[in-house]
Amino acid sequence: MQENLDEKIKLIHNILIAVSTGTNITPILNQNYSQLRNELLSSKYKDLLPIYVKSSLDLKQFWAVIKNESPTYQGRREILNKDFLLLEKTTNNLAYEKYHVQIFTKSKKYFYKLDLEQQNLEPFIRAYHYAENILIDGTTILSSDIASIKITRSSNNFKIYQEKAQIEHDREREKDLRDGLIVVTPFSAQYRAFNNMENVTDRFILYPLGELSIKQPINTTVNEGGNRLKKVFISHATKDRKIVEELIDLLETIGINSTQIFCSSFEGYGIPLGEDFLATIKQELSAEVLVLFVITNNFYASKVCLCEMGAAWALSKGHIPIVVPPLSYSDIQGVIPLTQGMLINDFPKLNSLKEKLENDFGFEQKIGLNTWERKRDRFVNNINELIEF
Repeated sequence: MQENLDEKIKLIHNILIAVSTGTNITPILNQNYSQLRNELLSSKYKDLLPIYVKSSLDLKQFWAVIKNESPTYQGRREILNKDFLLLEKTTNNLAYEKYHVQIFTKSKKYFYKLDLEQQNLEPFIRAYHYAENILIDGTTILSSDIASIKITRSSNNFKIYQEKAQIEHDREREKDLRDGLIVVTPFSAQYRAFNNMENVTDRFILYPLGELSIKQPINTTVNEGGNRLKKVFISHATKDRKIVEELIDLLETIGINSTQIFCSSFEGYGIPLGEDFLATIKQELSAEVLVLFVITNNFYASKVCLCEMGAAWALSKGHIPIVVPPLSYSDIQGVIPLTQGMLINDFPKLNSLKEKLENDFGFEQKIGLNTWERKRDRFVNNINELIEF
């Protein structure tokens, strides 16, 4: 797969060199360019492609751009080689997902924490939600000075994107000078690179600054009167079967027995053959049961799911909405009242869910911390792969 991607980058590089140095644009050449461009724009390196590849739908559009960048063949060749050298350098390294945090303060300063693993985001997310001070590389940012937080994601280290931003900026200034313009404006390659990345803030920042300053459990309506829960009812759309299968595995890892899980899409977890559907649902919800709503667009499109939601208000002991991206918590506000939800791939909330189930089901033996973290991380990785497609 990686070799195939490398080959595509080299091919499109050669096509652009040829067009930039006098080769006629033929229908076949144009078709090859368009196909390679589309495939690279769908790859993990889409953010690193030169801007003229992103903006040029065909070679005629590319020629209109590159001919104004330099009047000579050699000048155009140098521009292309510099851009693609950076891109090819990147593809020679193994790609892995990185997260980056930007804090903007009321005193008009930016602070960055770069190249983080997803689990390393937790201190920043918590500090923002609870309006706590944030420590970045020895500097304490007072909560009273925090204006906003932004989280981006990339497939490589931040330095690669910063180098690309600097190259783009230098080229723009060179063009300005050729056109007789003198532009004096503050520039930060770091800031530009950050804003060119995928913004995933809504996946992690669910509440306004400081809204959770008074910590609340996931759900305070469950287990009133000291009664132990007996079952977990998973309300979900059939089209989300793969996501729910991962959730079932996680619940069983925590210690929930398969006989304590009701899930209509899976044999052995749902309605026995020949049983009345509505009567069984009512019976299950009448038990000491916690309802987990797997909230997706498919869920809202399902009449059965909406019926289950209505029944849960009247019959269940408690309920937790589990929101699946690209939906966010704001998508369920006003729909599921008096309940604090969670994102399905939120590490801290999954930890809270584990603790809640252990307490409400009264487990005497609990899964070890190392085992739990390994299983939880695997669950999140699997979920992220499912929701990206």
